[in-house]
Amino acid sequence: MPRRVNPRDLARMHEERTARWKNLVTSDPRRAVRALAVIGLNSESIDGDTLWDTQYVLQQLSPLAADPKSEVWKRLVNAGLFDALCFCVLNAQAAAIVEDETRVNQAQVDAEGKKLPSPWALSLQIICTATVSCETKMIEDLRKNWGQMMQRIWSQPFNSLDPDVKGVVERILVAQTAMRLTVLDPSFLGELSKPSDLTFAVCFRNWMHSIAREDALINAGFLLALLDHRHIPQYWKSYTDVNPLPPMKVLLPRILLGASKTPGPAQRKRTPQQAAEAIVAATVTHLTYPNAGLQEYELELAFLRSLFVHATTEYPALPRAMFKSPDLWAATALVLRRAAEAGTQDAEGTYLDALETFSRCTFAVNKEGNEFADAMIAGWLEGGLLEAFEDTVDFFVKIRGATSVFVVIMSAILQCSPKLSAKTQALLRTHLPRQRLSERLAEEFGHDGKDQTKYQADYAAFTASMQSGTLPDVDNPMWGQAAWETLDSVTELFQATELSPCSRSGCEKQVASGNEVKCVNCNVQYCSKQCFKRDFQEHKGACSDPKRRPPTAREILLRNHAARDGYFRRRFIAQSLIFVVIAIVLYYLLHGIYGLMGSS
Repeated sequence: MPRRVNPRDLARMHEERTARWKNLVTSDPRRAVRALAVIGLNSESIDGDTLWDTQYVLQQLSPLAADPKSEVWKRLVNAGLFDALCFCVLNAQAAAIVEDETRVNQAQVDAEGKKLPSPWALSLQIICTATVSCETKMIEDLRKNWGQMMQRIWSQPFNSLDPDVKGVVERILVAQTAMRLTVLDPSFLGELSKPSDLTFAVCFRNWMHSIAREDALINAGFLLALLDHRHIPQYWKSYTDVNPLPPMKVLLPRILLGASKTPGPAQRKRTPQQAAEAIVAATVTHLTYPNAGLQEYELELAFLRSLFVHATTEYPALPRAMFKSPDLWAATALVLRRAAEAGTQDAEGTYLDALETFSRCTFAVNKEGNEFADAMIAGWLEGGLLEAFEDTVDFFVKIRGATSVFVVIMSAILQCSPKLSAKTQALLRTHLPRQRLSERLAEEFGHDGKDQTKYQADYAAFTASMQSGTLPDVDNPMWGQAAWETLDSVTELFQATELSPCSRSGCEKQVASGNEVKCVNCNVQYCSKQCFKRDFQEHKGACSDPKRRPPTAREILLRNHAARDGYFRRRFIAQSLIFVVIAIVLYYLLHGIYGLMGSS
């Protein structure tokens, strides 16, 4: 017969139970451990302890765990404490107690349940707190139970995903415990690396639901060590040098599994594209926290770039979601501004991280259809990239390596220009010219003719590096000249662009000047090679006498370059680097070389 529990009796006995268990956990550790193994409202231990005693034992263990080298704690461990705590993580449940004859509905029960910690949380928190002393028994017990514990937390997150302070604490626990265990015993990575283990998925899900710097940083930091070997902790290397982590084609899906379901009781399964969009949305949320600082920006962007690099081959839905996310580009442009506002040496690194996030995507967008290149460039513009460059240019010109990444970004716009829709081209024209940005770059990096010998040496070193198939040193001043030349070339190309109709009968597309396909004889223009081929027979009979072939894109840019006016252009342009730079940058873009400086 079910045991009847009077809530008033429980309340009346609270102080007595608290005092009793405060004494028992020190005087009779084995009884305390046995009390943790009671399951169900009608069960009791051989000592007569019930489920209602379990919470009192756990409450007394929490302060003791802070001193795991004490004799009391050692006796508890020897009595089987960690095995019992693992048992609680696996089996603990919440219970609602109501007065006799009181009727409650499920909604009321759920509302009360939301006020409580997740049933497994307190036990896991004690384990996490205590993992600072290398107890062989502790490691053995956790090794036996870890996989099942992660399965329970994965399938029953309870309140750990809620956007509140209680949720923040619970989202920290798994990553923090895993990191501490690998400090004590690096071979514990072997448990985490097992194909059935869900630690990485749990941590990634916790990162996606993070609402504060604490839960975002610890989960992203732990997972980044798995994604990028440059971030592997030194204390892992004694194990990973002999036992490498699983290959990324195995590891990445296990991490991204954390994005595979929606939160809530139903936990509906997401499609890969929905999961990718949720990942991008989480990044945007973290980058736009009101109190986010440089450390958060750097870690979030490094984490995103590492995911991106591997996802280009293993999970293409993620790069595509990034290309098409104006919110992501707006958030990254915001990081440029925040870094410039800080103005510190650390902020220079943050600024470069944001620049690298823009440039990194240019290496993969070429493998996708025109719609992705068009969406990416439009997202840059709508997100305020050019305005951010202009507003932060005084900070930007001081940063080592920034001009080389800027050249990649501007070159990507030039390279993508034939793929851009009329709408995006019009958007570009509304954002150009950036007079202050252009003049400030020219002022900072233009050659004044005073030291022609050094200029010639820099130019020779720059071109020699590129001709040998390597990118020049980021400290070469020629990157500065290339930066303002590429910006001006983008400006000239799109300011000169006008729309006109395709010449094929029945085609209503508008074609931008410079992007069209022309008849080499008469300069009649078409929107594409397909339209030209379809119209060839009809056009052949009507084609006028041959004329000079239409200028190439290179000739158009050279002609525009020669036609520049303005004080800075007349005085500073001694030699044009634009086409050499674009040629080598495009070579690297097409061959998938990631990053100019080897940063994450």
